[in-house]
Amino acid sequence: MKFLVWVSLLICLLAGPVVAMEHAEEYEQFAYELWAAVSDGNYEFINDHSDMDVFLAEVTRDCSDRTGEVGKFCEGFEEGLGKRGLSEIVGNTIGEYSTFDLLRVHEVDGRPYALFRINGDNGFNYHDFVLKRTSDGQILIVDDYIYMAGEYVTATMREVFNQTLASQQGVVNKVLGRDRKYLESLSELREIANLVRSGLYEEANGRFVDLPDDFRRQKSFMIMHVTIAARLSDELYFEAMEAFGEQYPEDPAWLLMAIDFEYLREDYDAVIMTLDKLNRHLGGDPLLVAMKANALAAKGDYRRAKKYALAAREAEPGLEESYWSLISIAIVEEDFQIIADELEALKAVFGYEFDPEVLAVDEFYSDFCMSEIGQAWAAAQ
Repeated sequence: MKFLVWVSLLICLLAGPVVAMEHAEEYEQFAYELWAAVSDGNYEFINDHSDMDVFLAEVTRDCSDRTGEVGKFCEGFEEGLGKRGLSEIVGNTIGEYSTFDLLRVHEVDGRPYALFRINGDNGFNYHDFVLKRTSDGQILIVDDYIYMAGEYVTATMREVFNQTLASQQGVVNKVLGRDRKYLESLSELREIANLVRSGLYEEANGRFVDLPDDFRRQKSFMIMHVTIAARLSDELYFEAMEAFGEQYPEDPAWLLMAIDFEYLREDYDAVIMTLDKLNRHLGGDPLLVAMKANALAAKGDYRRAKKYALAAREAEPGLEESYWSLISIAIVEEDFQIIADELEALKAVFGYEFDPEVLAVDEFYSDFCMSEIGQAWAAAQ
């Protein structure tokens, strides 16, 4: 009974507080339609339901002079970005084998948001879409906060806009009113990004190392360096993440990085603290609870690990990670019935197919396959 009460309490905490929100049902219906479209590969739904005038105005807000060649440049940039829209940007963050799951519709400072989780071959990330309701009742997207970037898409694209504008001779200072150092940093960032896109990670890392200290401490440069370092070595990856965490300890991007960072240090207590902090920041995500179960198992606390894995599944039955977490714990505890049950659940819920002969030669499952329960399970396949 105590365990059931504990699970119920945790599920309530995951759900977050219930807050009255005007037009909540309309926003929730739109969020569901967005989930269905993106899950089906229909990214154009995002463009079709975006207020690009609001989006583009935020991207090009530094361009105060709209006359002459400057005006033509701004119009051309807005036209090109308007055709691409948010669809391409969002699509690039979702891997071929990733899931796109709606966590909740919520409100921040009076603005409605729809929070989604991406999980799969590109790792996991969060998109928090900013919504608006028009006077005729239409729900539209006006921006998207991407957690791994630690900023809104409009902020990212504004930097791209300013970089591009910085390359236009004779108009930069007039339009942006920025100092030369700022413009130089944009140019450097663009060149390093080009090296990364070309797969020249060693050269890109060399360019980063040669940057002035104030450039290297800028958030966009540091995130870029983490990306570069991950391609070169665990040691450099660790150092790049550590530097980012020291400079931006409260940034959502750091919370995502810190999970890898602490795992590399094998500091599972710190992993758990980071997962809890990110979970509170998001307002609750069962995936993070399942990941906490894995961290608890890694430190040998199998009893609590099992509780969190079950709580994650109860909160989100379609969360595959919770099934594998329970299998991993059962392997260590030699609870062969749970292994058999979870393998069957994976078949039923996710369509997995398991070959008993393949499992029998896998060291991870060898004891299970030799057990009486494992042999009975194999015979039933």
